[in-house]
Amino acid sequence: MIRTLAAVAVLLSVSACSKPGLATIEEAESFAQARGVVLTDKKEDTDQIVAPRSYDYKSGEIKIGITQFNTPEAAETWRKAMDEMPGGETLVPKGHVVFSIWGGADADRQKLIAALK
Repeated sequence: MIRTLAAVAVLLSVSACSKPGLATIEEAESFAQARGVVLTDKKEDTDQIVAPRSYDYKSGEIKIGITQFNTPEAAETWRKAMDEMPGGETLVPKGHVVFSIWGGADADRQKLIAALK
């Protein structure tokens, strides 16, 4: 019985570790925090229509959006489409979520982008 429970625990941990990227907004918030990115002024972006969930934040003078898609493929497709459009926004895909970073000083923005990659 104990061996069975241990085997199940190992399988569950392997499954959790092997999932590609981040799955939820909450995981993305924790991911950012673990890398020293302080997210403030959380506001739900109810005007967007591309994904089930999206929130906007600030980190100092930099604005950050986190958009959660149903699949990593949908997130990557949206990122590729947005990369073809002109604009000053940098997109960092992580599984089901995409970080959008814009505003603030370029040096500060580049540090934040590096932390999230």
